Order: sequence, then C-alpha cells, then structure tokens
Amino acid sequence: MLRRQMLAGLTGVAIALPAAARQRSEDGVIKGRRGGPNMIKGDPPRLDFGGGLVIPMNASIFRTLWEGEDRWVTYGRAVSRLEVKAMQQAEIAATGTMKLMLLTQAFAPERLVRFETCGWRNRTNNANDLVLGEIALPGKPVMPTTDRVTGSVTDGDTGGVGEDGWHAVTGYMIMKKDVTLADIRARAQLLKG
Repeated sequence: MLRRQMLAGLTGVAIALPAAARQRSEDGVIKGRRGGPNMIKGDPPRLDFGGGLVIPMNASIFRTLWEGEDRWVTYGRAVSRLEVKAMQQAEIAATGTMKLMLLTQAFAPERLVRFETCGWRNRTNNANDLVLGEIALPGKPVMPTTDRVTGSVTDGDTGGVGEDGWHAVTGYMIMKKDVTLADIRARAQLLKG
C-alpha cells in the first residue's frame, strides 16, 4: 500500500489515470498523457521524459538534480498536519534543491557526482559543500500530489506520538531553453562558493 501511495505521489497523472485511459504497450511502458512522461514498469518503476531523462521512482529522486537534454528536474517532499502546509513545504524543498544544485553545477561542478545516467548528487553528502546563493529561476512546481498518512506527524506538541497528517511530493522543472548555466553564473548572488 505504501509503495502504491509513493508511486502515485511520484508519478502524478500516470498512476491516477483509469486503466482504460492508459495506453499499455507490450514492452511494459505506460504512455504518458498529453506529452507527460511515460512510466516504465520495473523495480523501481521509472519515469521517461525523453532526451535521456529517465528517473527511478524511489527515494533516490530527492536531493538530486535530474538532467535531460532539454530540462532539469528536482523533487521535494514534506509531511504536515495540514495538506496545504505539506504542499507548500514540498514546493520549497523542490525549489531549494533546484537552486542549490544548479548553483553548484554552474560554479563548482566538481562537487557533484553523476549517477543513474542522468542524476547529479552532492559528492560528499555534506550540504555545506554545495554552493549557497540566490537566483531567480524560471520554471515551476510540477506533478504535485498529496496523500493522507496515519501516525506520521510528530513534533514537540505531540509528545513523540504520531498523528495523522499529509505527505506531499512535488517536482520542479526548468527547461534549458529558458536558462543556461552561463545565465546562472551571470545572475547569481553567491553567499558561499
């Protein structure tokens, strides 16, 4: 059940479509609707955006810059008692990851390591090694989803006992035609390089 919820949250429309609306092929691919990504069955399933951007739908999607020929994608997630707050926090996480990773890619690419053919991660897993700064970016949150979760929200007010809440996942997508790494180098305000 949890895996199905995660897949629904990560793939958005692809899982939510009625079976009759999905176009299945013999090779285990569920065709995306209206130009959206195709889902490739497997363990884990993968989203294929085209242009070399194939993203595994597991925990590796977070804290990662996914790069295809024509776009970058990051993901964020959050849990909160309120659905709207969970989505806002997920959007902040996805946007913040995009900024950190693109600033690092533009100014210190040696601090990132490539994996899964199209993913970029912090080489050391230490957030202090990423380039910090501010930059206005085009793009927007995409594929938002929320799921009701039982007993997952804990904080100082709950005394360590989990309360029901909302789990939110969203992506952030930027088309490369809208911004280049050269644009980022020219417009960024760095706090720490």
